[in-house]
Amino acid sequence: MLTFDHVHLISADPRRSAAWYAEILGGRILSEIEMLGALQVYVAVAGGLVILRGVRPGDAPGQASSRGTVDHFALRVGTHFEAFCRSLAAKGVRFSMPPQSINPTTSAAFIEAPDGLRIELIHRTDWPDLREFGLTSDG
Repeated sequence: MLTFDHVHLISADPRRSAAWYAEILGGRILSEIEMLGALQVYVAVAGGLVILRGVRPGDAPGQASSRGTVDHFALRVGTHFEAFCRSLAAKGVRFSMPPQSINPTTSAAFIEAPDGLRIELIHRTDWPDLREFGLTSDG
């Protein structure tokens, strides 16, 4: 059986990035360790884990590598989407796409995270609760 474990991001300053995920998205910094010559900071965010790894020789944060690149990841906002987005704007978060309706049942916005990453915030009124499919936070 498979379960989702984490998103692993390369960061120019993992501690600064971890603080952003904690302050802006309500995450909780769990721990930090040195691994293979770079600092790694573990942050619990929205029921999942974000691992922020420092730059190793040969890494270039924000640039595609032979392993590919990530355009964005998305966090679902359950209720009060507009109010949540306003609270982020009040904290100085920059929106690359302001909150808007993208179809009759879905609203979305994109925010700028550290290291050039974009995070989509999405609210769906017609999206089923994943528990209806037998899925839980532990798989």
